[in-house]
Amino acid sequence: MANRKYWEIFVDEALPEMGLTVPDVLHDELLDAIICHAEMESEATGESVASANRYATLQREITDARKETEYEREKVTCGSCRGTGGFIKSGGRLLGNECWECRGEGRVHPRKASRETIKQFTGY
Repeated sequence: MANRKYWEIFVDEALPEMGLTVPDVLHDELLDAIICHAEMESEATGESVASANRYATLQREITDARKETEYEREKVTCGSCRGTGGFIKSGGRLLGNECWECRGEGRVHPRKASRETIKQFTGY
């Protein structure tokens, strides 16, 4: 019950905000019920704000976000559609079809790029 003080402060602040006043006995019962519910939720979900599981989850999310950002930065202009995301007709208008290589983004990662894109980007 290390979090009892936290929940006590929570109840003491929440009740006046809702315009409620309760006797001390009911206050203690309400506090015990909230603490019990919080402990059961933590056990059921396996997540607690202060737990190592939560810390590991946050670290994993940060690592994934960094990898995704790095992946996006490495993208180059698509050589098939020349960055338009679609195919241009001779009149200069963009057709509604998506480029098969970049799927309409106009940029493609070098690992997924066609030979034409790599040749255009590197010159080889």
